[in-house]
Amino acid sequence: MNNERFSRTRALLGEQGMARLCEARIAVFGLGGVGTCTSEFLARSGASRLWLFDFDRITPSSCNRLLTAGSGTMGMEKAAAMRARIIDINPQAQVTAEPLFLGPENAAEILARGSFDLIVDAIDSLNPKTSLLEAAVRGGHRVISSMGAAARTDPSQVGTGSIWETRNCPLAAKVRQGLRRRGITSDIPVVFSREHPAAPLPPDTDNAADAGLRYPRGRVRNIQPSGAWIPAVFAAHLLHLALKELGVT
Repeated sequence: MNNERFSRTRALLGEQGMARLCEARIAVFGLGGVGTCTSEFLARSGASRLWLFDFDRITPSSCNRLLTAGSGTMGMEKAAAMRARIIDINPQAQVTAEPLFLGPENAAEILARGSFDLIVDAIDSLNPKTSLLEAAVRGGHRVISSMGAAARTDPSQVGTGSIWETRNCPLAAKVRQGLRRRGITSDIPVVFSREHPAAPLPPDTDNAADAGLRYPRGRVRNIQPSGAWIPAVFAAHLLHLALKELGVT
């Protein structure tokens, strides 16, 4: 690892902690606002073996919250754009990007083939998210998860806890229901906001230019209002959880 590039983080985490983070095999699922920030925070902290998963492409409405979104990346696969950004940060990083749609039919196989030390769930769709968490628990994988970051404005209301301790988060409530139906009762460390979310917008109010760029899978959902700052706060908490789970701090 480039000594100068990560010297200040090494001073913070210590040689042993940096080595552990650098060698850890980390998978990030979902590369929206939370996922791109988390991936970048990991890379800038010295994580050098990363797997990035997202089926979607960057659209005009991504520009308010995705670190990868801009005029030069419009229409790119989110996973490929994030990989390019990480390699620019650390050319020595080993980064695999896969534009796949995770679901109950392939979640266990994807996790098994990676031998991951940590799985970071930043998926915002209910069924893929629940499928990933179920596969992680059943496979004995270490996993941390982001609950709903959209439709909030107050960073002081964001914190961490068990999935079973979350409140004021409609996504978390549905994830809990889905996990119970699948017989999953294990504690899963999550990041969530205690703030009541703003109401969603109907699908047809989103940027019309997005329609031709979306990946063909996935149902049409209501549009969640969002900003740049809350996903970044979620990502900071996810990074802290990741460092704890990996024994770095």
